[in-house]
Parts: sequence; structure tokens; C-alpha cells
Amino acid sequence: MLDQPEDRGRWAAGWREVASSTWILPVLGTVIALATWELLPLGVGAGLDPSAVNGVNLAADLGLSQGTGFAWTYGPLGFLEEPSVAGDWTALLGVVYTLLIRVALATSLVWAARRSFGIVAAAVLAYAVCAITGAEAVPISLAIVWCLVALDPERPGWVVPLLSFGGGAFAALEVLVKLNIGIEILFLIAIAVALAPGRRRRNLAVFGASFLVTAALLWLLCGQGLGNVDDFLRSAIQIVGGYSAAMGTEAGAVDWDWIAALAMIVTVVAATAWTTRAAPPAARVGSLVLIGALCLVAVKQGFVRHDVGHILTFVAALAAPLLALRWGSGDRLAAAAAVVAFSLLAAPLTGRAERDLYRPRAAADDGIDQLRIGLDSGRRTELAEAQRAAARAEYAIDGRTLAALEQGTVHVDPWETSAVWAYDLDWSPLPVFQSYAAYTPDLDQLNADALAAADGPDLVLRHLTQGGTATDSIDGRYAPYDAPATTRILLCDFRPLRTTERYQVLERSADRCGPEVVVETVTGSYNEPIEVPRVGADELLFARLEGLEPSGLGSLRSALYKGVRRLIGLDDRVYRFVAGPAENGILIAAPAALDFPAPFALAPNPATITLGKDGGFGSGPDSFTVEFFKVRVTR
Repeated sequence: MLDQPEDRGRWAAGWREVASSTWILPVLGTVIALATWELLPLGVGAGLDPSAVNGVNLAADLGLSQGTGFAWTYGPLGFLEEPSVAGDWTALLGVVYTLLIRVALATSLVWAARRSFGIVAAAVLAYAVCAITGAEAVPISLAIVWCLVALDPERPGWVVPLLSFGGGAFAALEVLVKLNIGIEILFLIAIAVALAPGRRRRNLAVFGASFLVTAALLWLLCGQGLGNVDDFLRSAIQIVGGYSAAMGTEAGAVDWDWIAALAMIVTVVAATAWTTRAAPPAARVGSLVLIGALCLVAVKQGFVRHDVGHILTFVAALAAPLLALRWGSGDRLAAAAAVVAFSLLAAPLTGRAERDLYRPRAAADDGIDQLRIGLDSGRRTELAEAQRAAARAEYAIDGRTLAALEQGTVHVDPWETSAVWAYDLDWSPLPVFQSYAAYTPDLDQLNADALAAADGPDLVLRHLTQGGTATDSIDGRYAPYDAPATTRILLCDFRPLRTTERYQVLERSADRCGPEVVVETVTGSYNEPIEVPRVGADELLFARLEGLEPSGLGSLRSALYKGVRRLIGLDDRVYRFVAGPAENGILIAAPAALDFPAPFALAPNPATITLGKDGGFGSGPDSFTVEFFKVRVTR
């Protein structure tokens, strides 16, 4: 009981001591991290996304060479963000990394918010932000918090050195986890270090050295060699550079999310300008530059591939800096209201119920359960066996097909990599192991060269995709056009070994295709049909399309937002069309005797092809070149 004034005074003094103590921060951070735990994949199932997770973990487990043996948006440490029991030890490291980085974010948000709101309000607001922060947004949110704190005139003396040294190491880690996120973090921290007061040249040198040394050490620890650094960088540039043009889509939950996004951007920019109005010019300008860069990054993250998962990343990335700014006593209520509003908007923007985001007890139970699985080898093995059995039941590969697959190394086309793990096959993937992501000419050619090489996969397992066909890819694309050079190698260098209603196994054979012979070159216009030339009964017909890739304003549009959406009509069938790889020559026609058996035939055999595109800023010229060429096939 606190009936006496002296008792109440002692209690208040004790509470102030607790609230100001350093040790309370990691405790609160751990509690918040568990109460906002996002379920990790861990298990391995059938489907496009689970197979991508599976591939990232298997690539790490097998030690595939980055850039030549494996080229993806995730680097050699990608399993840290997407762990699964397919790699066993990758699941262990993944759950540990997830715990550490979520605790780091929650602790950082509480520490930053406590400067303005006090410990209780800081913890509540940190929970509101962490509850909507998924795996992809955690590293960016952590980086922007400390970048803004480093520019605060009242920051502690240790912040800038911490950001210079620790920020370099953190950026290196994230570059090797996921390329695009790591590069974004690298530039955000570089801006903060360059603009923070103090010995800027020295701080930048420390930052650069920390980044390079950490990247080199982690690279070598991942089993990579110095000889493939350039291969990794080349493929990384292709993957990051081609994403906006190839992977843009519109699948938002509501049609007003752009309005909400603009309101959030205005709120964050205005909040930054207001809270730094009395700061030195360098700090104020630096903070606004950081927020401007963050908004650009967040828009790219949220609206290039415009779906509910990426919108959530956008909201979380813009909510975190509101707690990193230092608010005056008269502004705190408005600031807290903005944070809560951002958090509460996450559910309707993503088509979810509030209870799906704010579930502290259930989330903590999930977190503890997944930590137990990750840290206990017995639990990992038990989950792996259960997942393997479930995957086999879903794939249901028959005995004869399985026997054929056990005769050599296997690549899976276009994406069901989980089948390799489920049946313990000898995986020899193409570098871009899910073909829809080979969205530039160079990435497609990288895959084609790997498939044609003598040490490439002996067998290719093909499977039906969306709609029960072998030609429907993601986003309404025509699957053989995702990687056209690779499709050509499949037809020329492989023959059917076994075909069922659901699967086809191809085996390597001698190259049966002759040289290219140009049939006709035409200048095409969008929305105008182009007649397809006829070829002989022993010839394949291809079309090389040029003049589709953006330049000038089109490149600027792709860099700032996303590229122009293109379509291709094959008679009356219309598909989404990725322009980049088309310069390698898309398959147009093949006689049935030269194509693969149904339902796995590759050629569409149209009488006409028609290209369409979106208009607007940077949409490019209205004409292009089509070079039809044929290839004679020896039966």
C-alpha cells in the first residue's frame, strides 16, 4: 500500500530509476520482439514462394558459387531472412538472426522514442511500429532510426562512431542477405555518415573500411572465393536493375492506398522539417535528404510490385522515423497520434483484420515455438521429415518418373524446387533457378549457357503451372518467354524421357539445331498485328524483338518507379510481356513433331503476334523491329 507520502515518493523515485536504467531497454526490446514475431517459413512446401525459400537454403547448404552457380535477389546469406529446415543449419542461423535483428529494432525504437515520450509511451509506440514491420522492413527501419539519431544535435557522443563502424558492418551483412535491401541501407547510412557532424572524412573512411572488411570476411565464411566476386556483382546489377521493368504488378487490396501513401509521405517530410526547424543547417538538410531517400526507397518497395505484402513494407518503413525524431512537449500528442494512425492503417491497406497484426500473446507463442525448432536439432529434423512427407503427398511423383529423375543431376523448370528436396534428388540448378526471374538478356543467357554446358544438369523436371498448363507463368506471362534463350536450349539439347499428365522429364542429348537463318525483318507498331512467316516441317521459327527496352525518360521512369507494362497477343491469347530477354529470340512456331509432347509443348504457333503497352511518361517510341529467323532441326 502507498498510503503515506514517503511511500509514494520512494515508489516514484524507484520508478524513475527503472525508467532511466539502461538494462530496461533490451528487456523491453525482447518482449516487444516476441510479441510482434512474424512467422518464418521454416517448413518447405510446394508452390512458387516456398520453392524460392527452399532454393535459397539449398544453395547455401550446397555452397553454390554466387553469380555463376546461383544468381538471385538473395545473396549467400539470404537464408537468414528466409530460413527453412531444407538446409537444417540455415534454419538455426535464420531464427537466431531474426531474433537478434527484431530485438535490435524494438530496443532502438524504445531508446529513440524515450527521449521524447517517456519509457511507457515509448514501449507502446514501439510495439505499434514493430507489429506492422515484416522481415523485409526490419533492416531498413533499423537503419533509418540510427541515421536520423546521428544527425540529432543532442545525440550522445557514441552514436556517430557506432553508425560509422557498426553501420558499415550492418550494410555489408544486408547486402549479402538481400541485394536490393542491402544497397538501400548502404546508401542511407552513407548519407548519414557523410552529413553527421564531426570528422566526416574519417567517419566515411571508417564506414567504408568496415563495409569492405565485413563483406570480405562474410563472403569467405560463406564458402565463396575471390574469383567470383565480379560474377556476383555483374549478376547483382542485372537482378536489381531489371526488377522494376520486369516485376511490376498491380494487386493492391484497396484502390486508395496511393492516397494514403502520399499522406504518409507528406506527414513524415513535414514532421522532419518541423522537428529540425531549430537544428543547425547541416543537420536539418541532412535529415530531410535522408527522409527523401527513404521515401523513394519505400515507394519502390511498396508500389513496384504493388501487393499487400509490399504495401506493409512501405507503411512500416515510414512509421519508424517518426519515433527517431525528437519531439517537443507541445508536439508529442500529435506525433504519437501519427504513429498510431500509421499502424492502424496497415490492416485496411493490406486487406487484413486488426487482430491479424496485433496478437501479442499468439505472436510470442509462435516466436518461442520457432526458436525452439531452430535451436533444437531434434525438432528441426522432426519438422523436416513432416514437411518432406507433406510435400511428397502434394507432388505425388509416380515411381517411373522418380526412377528417371534418379539417373542424374536435376534442374526443375519453371520453379518447383521443393520437389528436389522432397525426393532427395541431386540438384543442379540453373543460376536463376526460377525462370521468371531471368528477366534481362544477360540473365537469360547465363541460364542458357549453364543449361548447354557439358557439366550442366543431366535432366530437367518440368511441371504444370497455374491453370493446369505448362505455359502460364506468374503475372499472366507466357512461361517459354520468361527465358527465351533457355527455352531454345531445352528444345535443341534435350529430348523427352518421360511425359505424364502432370510432369515431364527431359534428358540431355546431342544438339539437334542448326544455325540461324533470317527469314524476314519487319518494323512493327504497337496494337498492330504482325503476320507470322511460314517455315518448313523440320524448322523452328523464332522472333528477335529489338527497340522495346527503355532509354532516356523510360529509364528514368523505371529507376524512380517502375517500367512500362507490355503485352503480347498470340492470336486471341494475350499475355504480360517482359521486353528485356526478347532480344534473345522468342519461340514462335514449331511443328508438333519437333516440339515436346502435350501438355508440355512450348511453341504457341500463332498466325499473328501483336504487342501492346501502357502509355504515359517515358513509355518510349511506338515502333520496334522484329527479326524472324528459323533454325533447322535434325530429327
